[in-house]
Amino acid sequence: MDEKKIIEALEQTLIGLYRDKERLEEGLGTSDCMEIVSIYRNLEAQLQDLYKERENAIFIEGKEIVIEGSRKIRILTDTASSSLN
Repeated sequence: MDEKKIIEALEQTLIGLYRDKERLEEGLGTSDCMEIVSIYRNLEAQLQDLYKERENAIFIEGKEIVIEGSRKIRILTDTASSSLN
């Protein structure tokens, strides 16, 4: 490879790197790699917290009751009451 082609390849690489940096700035408000890693880890922790919250959650969806988790549930139909163990 001659010197001119090497310089052109380096220029194209540099242009691509700056384009990626601009995209990060536009999309995340930063292009600092440590800050981006921190943002990612915080989002990951929030997601894990959400999963833990939903582990033993009870949702009412229309006429249906959805129970997430491993708790045993007994519904007494004759008294229209329920108990959670």
